[in-house]
Amino acid sequence: MVAPPVSEHHPSDGRLIRIGYVPLIDCAPIVVAREKGFFKKHGLSVVTSQQPGWATIREKLVHAELDAAQCLGPLALAIHHGVGTIPKDMVVPLVLSANGNGITLSNSIPETIFDEEDGFTQYLEENHSKEKPLTLASVHPCSSHHSLLLLWLQKNKVLSHPFINVISLPPETMMRNLAHGHIGGFCVGEPWNSVAIKKGIGWCVSTSVELSNGHPEKVLAATQFFASQRPNDLRSLTIALLEACQFCQDHANRAEVLSFLSAEPGLQSIQESLPYSLSGRLPSGGLHGERMLPDFHIFHNEQVNAPNSLTASWLREGVRHSGLLRKGQELKKDSIFRMDLFEEAQSHL
Repeated sequence: MVAPPVSEHHPSDGRLIRIGYVPLIDCAPIVVAREKGFFKKHGLSVVTSQQPGWATIREKLVHAELDAAQCLGPLALAIHHGVGTIPKDMVVPLVLSANGNGITLSNSIPETIFDEEDGFTQYLEENHSKEKPLTLASVHPCSSHHSLLLLWLQKNKVLSHPFINVISLPPETMMRNLAHGHIGGFCVGEPWNSVAIKKGIGWCVSTSVELSNGHPEKVLAATQFFASQRPNDLRSLTIALLEACQFCQDHANRAEVLSFLSAEPGLQSIQESLPYSLSGRLPSGGLHGERMLPDFHIFHNEQVNAPNSLTASWLREGVRHSGLLRKGQELKKDSIFRMDLFEEAQSHL
């Protein structure tokens, strides 16, 4: 088994900060902060480690193998409350991105069924059964992808249809499972929708921009232990990554961001599919050429980056949609979202 890529940067004799991320377009703030020297600029010693999926990020945060990570927003809350995992107190001082996801279906599902009001229901009843359901995948039960997929099913009046099965898969495995017919579609972050479409195995039926524009996507999640033991480092980390978010948002920098992502081991083999979502020109496949969505990725604005009450509400709903809450379990309001750290970071830039 090949170990995940690790990049180390030691600008000083300070203790290392171990940061995990998953190779997707919206890991850009982590990669940019490393490559542009923002970590160094703010006096940090950082090790970034690429992980294969969100379950691995969760386990490494829970077992103190990471100090912080690019994380699915609802997953950070789930870790904090012990939903589907051992509880580990967490802190979220920054939202790293908004939007960025798409729903791609197999070419075996014709686009024309969505032209009729109950076309999807009729398709399910003619082609599937309880024993052979249409299987759709999201990246984790505690994710915006899962919530968006459920929202899309609801809009198409099949949310509780007995012939539909929703499962979870790591992002990089989605395309292979679609190609081999193990699933009929998925909701995933870029570039995996574009990869499937350009390889001719699927078509995009909807995007997060169209379903819930501006929703919080990835967050900076740090363990409470790290936050309490090294508050100055967490403050500097928040500043460095907010600066990276600002850099990524500027479309004049997107070519440079693309060059950094293209060098990432988890993305090198699919570099031809990386430019689409960063440019806002997404392939749709099927009967449509492309979607023009300049805000497909939002890395920075005051509303997006702030871990405020609206963000907290959306992320709590994501955990509630996961199906992992124990009977009678409620998510109490807590101090995981640190607006004080965000506002301090903002004041430095």
